[in-house]
Amino acid sequence: MKTKTYYFSKPIICLLVMLVLSGCSKKEPIVAEIDDEPITLEEFKIGYLNVIKKPDVFDSESLREQFLDEFIRNRLIAQEAYRMKLDTNERIEYKVNAYHDKMLREQHYNAIIKPQISVTELDVEETYLFSQEERRVSNLFFKTKREADSVYTLLKQGTKFNDVAAQIYTDEKMKKSGGDLGWVNWDQMDYDMAQAAFRQAVDSISAPIKSSFGYHIIKVTDFKRKPLITRQEYEQHRKKAKYMLEYKIGDKLALEHIRAAAKNSDVKIDSEVFWFMNDKLADKFKRRPTQFDQMYDLQLKEDEVHSMETSLWDERNQVIATIDGKTLTIGQVLGSLNYVPYEILHSNFKNSLDVVIRDFILTEEAKKMGLDNNPEVRRKVKLFEEYFLQLDLRRQLVRNIKVSDGDIEKYYNLNKARFKLAKYEDVYPVIKKILTGEKKRSVIPEFTKSLARNKNIKKYPEVIHEYYNAQLKGGA
Repeated sequence: MKTKTYYFSKPIICLLVMLVLSGCSKKEPIVAEIDDEPITLEEFKIGYLNVIKKPDVFDSESLREQFLDEFIRNRLIAQEAYRMKLDTNERIEYKVNAYHDKMLREQHYNAIIKPQISVTELDVEETYLFSQEERRVSNLFFKTKREADSVYTLLKQGTKFNDVAAQIYTDEKMKKSGGDLGWVNWDQMDYDMAQAAFRQAVDSISAPIKSSFGYHIIKVTDFKRKPLITRQEYEQHRKKAKYMLEYKIGDKLALEHIRAAAKNSDVKIDSEVFWFMNDKLADKFKRRPTQFDQMYDLQLKEDEVHSMETSLWDERNQVIATIDGKTLTIGQVLGSLNYVPYEILHSNFKNSLDVVIRDFILTEEAKKMGLDNNPEVRRKVKLFEEYFLQLDLRRQLVRNIKVSDGDIEKYYNLNKARFKLAKYEDVYPVIKKILTGEKKRSVIPEFTKSLARNKNIKKYPEVIHEYYNAQLKGGA
């Protein structure tokens, strides 16, 4: 599938790299305590990473302390949610299980794919230079290598590129433009396609290139380059270029691995359940994909998840596929779809299910490797579950807000001058709306304060600052 790389400022890149590379010591540093329950630095780092990787958010000591306070509030609400047994909510269970499987796949990547990634300084320099260019590319696409090889032979014999495009494309725009993709950046393409497009000369034609979609023959028709690139600029952006290159190579190796694993797997799809689910989801993903979608772990918005679950919840236990003897249910698919790239969800259900099945195969492979016991997996899953539990309880509190007639009458009597000569009956709905809004804004802070009142809370922000300041100093 098409991958995208996003750029961050130098301090953020340093933090991202250090957070990924740093491991857990035997005795984890503690940044706060709620009674006898610690909040560890590792837990804080996981949550804080999701904050500082957002656009226009910059690390600072004040931001860290604000996030620590927020972390404590969320932990208090999550503790209460556990006490109320909200963790038995089946919808939350599906979400947590899907996230758990995603964390297993990340550890599988770290164990199997990451050790295979190797880049030289020359590779990094080349990637940086590519990142300073744009290329205008025309593309001929084929589903099979045989088709691509056959056309490549014709092109070498003198057949015009544009004539082939006019024959193979059904889209009128692609027919008339000769397969023109417009101006593209290196990070917008699959690794092998990007390397070919940015290495070849203008007006030259590539040999067939395999991608996650099929096979391509590309022609570079023009290029634009930043006029002056200095060594100093390269040194300033070297880590970013290395990260981008390793990401792209890792994506390619991961795709090759899963293709091999899928080829050796026995997959049986229940066609009746498939078409049932296909029809139910046909109108669920109408939002157009954007370049920002893959900045987020969760690909679906809350209303999209709700709509999807509502239409299929009663059939959640139906088996849609059997993979190497293990069943995949509609409910499991619903949980997994949140981690399928949105551009694929938007395309069609078949492509989405293909990704879910691929992920299922990788997850089972990770389980066989014993990655379920990885402490980072357990830590991240715990935080994810807490997030949804506290969110569920927050929503319950807001839903349960009630404004009595006595409240409304009291407000009216205290604010008669504001309503001038209006009758009580006429302003009743206005006052009710005002009071409801006020209660919605205050219910969570008041609830959190009530929970904290009976707790012994200790904070150790100096532990956080010592860690992050050291990382920034080391990455400077």
